Amino acid sequence: MIIPLLDVLNQSTDSYFLNLEFIKKYLPSDPRELLINVLMIIVLIYVFKNLILFFFYFWRNKFIWNIYKFISITILNGYLNKDIDFFFKKNSNDLINTTILESRSYIICFNEYLKIISEIFLLTAITVFLLTFDFQTTIYVVLLISISSLVILKIYKKKLSSLGKVRLEASVSQLKSIQQIFFSLRDIKIKSAENFFSNKYLSSIFNYSKTSYLSNSILEVPKIFFELVFIFSITLMVFILISGSGVDNKDIITSVGIYSVAAFRMFPSVTKVVHAFQQINFLKPSIEKVLPNLITRNLNNKKNNNSFKKISFNKKIIFKNVIYKYPGEKNPVINNLTFEVNKGDFVGIIGKSGTGKSTILDLLMGLIEPESGQIKSDNTDISLNLKEWKRNLGYVSQNTIMLDDSIKNNIAFGVPEDLIDEDRLIKAAKNAQIFDFVSSLKNQFQTKVGERGVALSGGQIQRIGIARELYRKPTLILLDEATSALDNETEKDFLNCLKNLNKDMTILFVSHRKTALSECNKIINLTEESL
Repeated sequence: MIIPLLDVLNQSTDSYFLNLEFIKKYLPSDPRELLINVLMIIVLIYVFKNLILFFFYFWRNKFIWNIYKFISITILNGYLNKDIDFFFKKNSNDLINTTILESRSYIICFNEYLKIISEIFLLTAITVFLLTFDFQTTIYVVLLISISSLVILKIYKKKLSSLGKVRLEASVSQLKSIQQIFFSLRDIKIKSAENFFSNKYLSSIFNYSKTSYLSNSILEVPKIFFELVFIFSITLMVFILISGSGVDNKDIITSVGIYSVAAFRMFPSVTKVVHAFQQINFLKPSIEKVLPNLITRNLNNKKNNNSFKKISFNKKIIFKNVIYKYPGEKNPVINNLTFEVNKGDFVGIIGKSGTGKSTILDLLMGLIEPESGQIKSDNTDISLNLKEWKRNLGYVSQNTIMLDDSIKNNIAFGVPEDLIDEDRLIKAAKNAQIFDFVSSLKNQFQTKVGERGVALSGGQIQRIGIARELYRKPTLILLDEATSALDNETEKDFLNCLKNLNKDMTILFVSHRKTALSECNKIINLTEESL
């Protein structure tokens, strides 16, 4: 649309566009009226074009961030469906970073590819038009732009890739430092270690900020560089036109105007394409980090979900010749272990650190698989349908994880609030001997417990942990060092609570203290390898 306007302003008599018959017959002969008509047409076209662009950009952004949502939740679900031994070898900060931040970087790369495609279409259209207008000059300019783009991409490719790797490491280091600080506040305060941890975080944020300002500076180079190329190409074009014979000055002005306008639209597109390629190089480590999580499948989880075998616990559980060793370890932590648990038993498991007490519970819960041997419930191997088997289980650890939420939502863990059964909630709280305490609170079950249960005592947290499992109505409760952080009096009350529960369900209680197992009718001593 710029060319007809330039021709009108220049009063060109040999305008290709204005001399077209199907256009000429609708245009007024008066130059002033013609100019107004051309301007109005241009305004209408640009309004229409920008409306289309607005909806296109809206659709593109919605599309991009819906993909981010899909990728992030896919990665998280992949982690959730992994066996527990997967997490023995992984750092949680690395997993968090991949799920939230690197998946976002992956989407930025995807967006850059879309930009490249759209800009290349635009550049192709402009180039085709210019080729029809002046083939030789256009070839010179296209070659100049292409060579310049390849040179600048080549110069900074390795540097940007290297900065991307440092940024990825620094991002994980930041998360690690922050978690260490907020999870260790008491120790930091007592030991006056504020400066140490502050400097540790400063080191990681320094590396992150350094890679950011260096990469952003490199990403600005194409804009500056192509501005110089633009001036050079326009100058070159003028020299070529002047050196040609029989070229009218008015045509030179029109040609320079056309190329100037086209260049102003063309060079930003070229800059965007080069910028996009550089951004992809910088974020390439993110692609390499995210992509394996999208193509990996958890076969163990599939196997369990595909089984409809019903597994109940009405008689007894049998461990038979079970062997397990941790990934990367040579010696098994559980070696040829055999024992039985009858319905209604209160079984204690005792032993020194490293003898596999907690590992037995992990095996029983199906979180890890034995190297060999079998774990059966009522003569059915639990591995045939772990999802069904887990419905029978309740689990309380030495550090019950509390949500930063209400007591109600902590007890009905994982159940949407509108689906919580109030009668079942109250019964679970009463059986866990926490109901009287909750009733004494101003907001009762709606009371917020704070981050990691800071508003509660250790004994109260453990009782809420038991209430959480009782809400699910398990037939077997597993306790892993559940009293190790309690004082003697609180432990005594806690054991009385377990004794009352044992009337209705089976309990396996892991502890390193014999006094905690005084109510057990059967004890498995892993140190002595006997029952």
